Amino acid sequence: MNETLVDLMMRAIPAEGTRLVPEVGVQLLHTHADAAPSAVWQEPSLVVVIQGAKQGRLGDTPFRVTSGHMLVVHLPTLMSCDSAELEGTPFLALSLSIDPLLLAGLLLEARQDRAWPVDTSTGGGMESAVAALGPADHLSLARLLSMVDSPQELQVLGPALRRELHF
Repeated sequence: MNETLVDLMMRAIPAEGTRLVPEVGVQLLHTHADAAPSAVWQEPSLVVVIQGAKQGRLGDTPFRVTSGHMLVVHLPTLMSCDSAELEGTPFLALSLSIDPLLLAGLLLEARQDRAWPVDTSTGGGMESAVAALGPADHLSLARLLSMVDSPQELQVLGPALRRELHF
């Protein structure tokens, strides 16, 4: 695929703000300013940083997520976080809500846990972990971002893509 995730993200959400894609349980975020630390209630989700960085604290545990990585939030939790631009480029991220029933079904189907490449130097604990995106993750995210403006594709392919992203 010759389009980068940043290019696809900028097409999906060209202006500053948030965009919901409810068919796949995703929220896109585009901001031009460094965000001050704030308290956020985070439901179980995968927060993928496409460009820039996100950092904060979950309880006493600090975390930092840079582009090409994701924060996996396993449990509903209160966290403090901020986001940062990268040398004047916008902060771009997406958040995929985790469906516990879908995830449980996938684990039973696979009959094994997925080995996540967790970077323990960036924080994480009972509530969360930071993981690098793999090649398959990049392809899945590119497919998702390429279809956000096609209601028909989202309707037909969205459920399978949501399942794939959970896997």
